[in-house]
Amino acid sequence: MPRLLLAAIALPLSLGCTAGLGANDPDPSGDGTGAGDGIGGKADDLGSTGDALLVVTASSVSGLGGDLSSVEPTPEQMFPGDPLAPEVYLKDMSCLGFYGPLGPWGPLGLLGPVGDGAWNPSVYVSGDGSVAWADWSDELTRLGGPLGADGPLGANGPLGQAYWDGLSSVEDFAPQLQAGGLFAALGPLGPLGPLGPLGPLGPVGAHGFATDGDGRYVDGDGAVVRSVEAGWDEDETRTYELFESYTEEAALDMEGNDTSFLVRGRARVGESDEYAFTSAADQFVTIAVVPESGLLFLPQAMGVLFAASAIDYDTPALAPGWPQLTDDFDLELVGGDGRTLARSSSDSRVDWIHARVPAGAQLAARVTSVSSWSAESGFPSPLSGDYRLFVVGSTDAFRDAAVSGAHQSRGGE
Repeated sequence: MPRLLLAAIALPLSLGCTAGLGANDPDPSGDGTGAGDGIGGKADDLGSTGDALLVVTASSVSGLGGDLSSVEPTPEQMFPGDPLAPEVYLKDMSCLGFYGPLGPWGPLGLLGPVGDGAWNPSVYVSGDGSVAWADWSDELTRLGGPLGADGPLGANGPLGQAYWDGLSSVEDFAPQLQAGGLFAALGPLGPLGPLGPLGPLGPVGAHGFATDGDGRYVDGDGAVVRSVEAGWDEDETRTYELFESYTEEAALDMEGNDTSFLVRGRARVGESDEYAFTSAADQFVTIAVVPESGLLFLPQAMGVLFAASAIDYDTPALAPGWPQLTDDFDLELVGGDGRTLARSSSDSRVDWIHARVPAGAQLAARVTSVSSWSAESGFPSPLSGDYRLFVVGSTDAFRDAAVSGAHQSRGGE
């Protein structure tokens, strides 16, 4: 059970990120499946300065094949006394796979806190346009709540250096959750962190705003609100983009979208949806596409995961074969000129892209449905084809990668 809690649930949800060691310039993985095309080309394609830009994807991490020799700092033991080799954490059944926190049975999925169901707290916190919590939010912040300096967005939280200085007990694992790391999608710069939908800026957050029918936050006068101030320390506040949960129609039609939102969409096999956004800062942007449904119910899925934890996260015989398990959605990061800048096309884990982009970059996330678990398994389900797209900007606080390795690709050179 400790293995299960560590690799699949507990640690990835609790750790954060910081700027760290300057990344080297590794070669792309060259496996044809993952580092994608890289962010590259002329500077005016992205409005960048022409500097090389770093990309990590689910496919490029998978393409390592468990070989961590190129990764710097090289993980030797994820935490003291860990019975698992570091390579185990890269297996399909471990924390990056469909059974992990990024999968359809995790906190980002249908059964998590964000959604339209009666079981989703977001319905009661921000989903009812007749309810606003502004007074409550102001008082909570005054008392040092989630938007205060002592909260997760403050200097002592996972976005600050002090947080990481206190994590010496997991010194091998922690850098891999930071910018450019193997598990960057699980860290605080990804959808599980304080900048994502589960944090104080999202639909279950402490900002106090209600939503309209499209998912936009509105104040008491009905005006749309896109950002909020949060305490950094005793003297400084910082402005953060609110994290909205948009309908597919609203997100597709939106102009001037930022790098902080969720889309609940639907795509038939072979169909693609493309969502445009603009980066206001030189920052890391993490994009993930999570299928909403699968062949197994939650207790069954956790039973398979528990069986895997007993055999060092090899795939157990009782696990459903691919592609019957869940829907497969590929993910692309597209430039303003329509060129694919990065691609993730893994068929054994949730696809995500983690890329450093310049201020002013006009981008789009393209989601393509590759296969349907319902069609492949022969069990008709109206939920098959539904997905959740997460776009999370790191803000301008993070500019350097903490890790280098063959899981990264470079563009712009």
